[in-house]
Amino acid sequence: MLLASFVGIGVGVSSLSYYAAGIFMTPMEQDFGWSRSSISAQSIFAVAILALLSPFIGGLIDRIGIKRVAFFSLAAYATGLLATSFIPNSILLFYAITLATTTFAAGSSPVTFTRAVTGWFDHRRGLALGIALMSTGIAGILAPMLLTEYVADHGWRAGYRMLALVVALGALIVIVFLKDDSSASVHRGQPDSGRVADEKLTTASGAVPAQSARTLYSDPVFKKLAVIFFLVSAAVSGLIVHFIPMLIDTGMAPASAGRLASLIGLSVIIGRIVAGIMIDRYFAPRVAALLFCFAAVGFTIFIAGGIGLAPLAAVAVGFAMGAEVDLIGYLVSRYFGLASYGVLYGTLYGIFLIGAGLAPFVTGMVYDLSGSYQPALIASACALFLAAAFCLSLKAFPGETA
Repeated sequence: MLLASFVGIGVGVSSLSYYAAGIFMTPMEQDFGWSRSSISAQSIFAVAILALLSPFIGGLIDRIGIKRVAFFSLAAYATGLLATSFIPNSILLFYAITLATTTFAAGSSPVTFTRAVTGWFDHRRGLALGIALMSTGIAGILAPMLLTEYVADHGWRAGYRMLALVVALGALIVIVFLKDDSSASVHRGQPDSGRVADEKLTTASGAVPAQSARTLYSDPVFKKLAVIFFLVSAAVSGLIVHFIPMLIDTGMAPASAGRLASLIGLSVIIGRIVAGIMIDRYFAPRVAALLFCFAAVGFTIFIAGGIGLAPLAAVAVGFAMGAEVDLIGYLVSRYFGLASYGVLYGTLYGIFLIGAGLAPFVTGMVYDLSGSYQPALIASACALFLAAAFCLSLKAFPGETA
């Protein structure tokens, strides 16, 4: 079960395409003459669909089961990648295939596979989720490292076909090892060792009174969290997608750029572990502010120092992205409890996806207009500093002192 979820998240539509997008940008620009902002616009369509459909995936899983949703979505994703490899010089067809692929592959996102993990793991649910979600970082390491050189040698069309094969193999692993929820594995009355299930978070403890999601949407803390996660997602996503083209523009070989970009994936893994340890020991918003400031300083040094400091930028963006994923669930559960956890988490995840979708397009547009990525990098650093300031303004958790 854990293996299937690990693989499913790693090759799913919200992971693999995200880290592979920059690899295809320069070759498609050269082949078709499309601008980078036009190519990047596909991410807006994809993310918008994921943000809209994610709340409905859970209901579909309840009706027909996790396994069917996961396998169908991965099969659709592989088919869409294969179809992309055959497109002619038509940006509209490129967008249409992206829309169709994302729609039918939406069930291959973490929404599905984390549901599978939580259905089978109780006492060590937090650890199981962490292991499953680490595959996003591994995808971030392997995709740039291996696929960039492959695309340079065989072309972007062959690259899309290789991705389709990888996803298809992942779908086979999922269909063999993934199982629907085990009713015997949950609700045994044992305390969950994961952070989200801590007794302080339950409404029964009295620490966090149950309130409707509509009421919580107007809570100043929720509004601040929405701003924080949008700013951080937008700040780091633009750099992730454009990092390889940015390096190639400086004269770096595509293979070398891919290897350097793999540092982002490694840093996502490390950032997730570091953030998890620190927020268990210290006040989480302050930890978040520290990590976001680290990323902002990394961006600033990269702007001032040039390509020689690109590894620092890769590490900084990876840390920020890895920490953010952990923090969404942790902060929602600590501030608002579990009564409305799903809808609040889903809303913030949708806001996170919107930032992730808009930023690559805006970054590409800035490059097209100015011929440089520097204005976008400056804006990203400012956004991270602003997010850190919002974190420091957050109040103590209910029943605790900051």
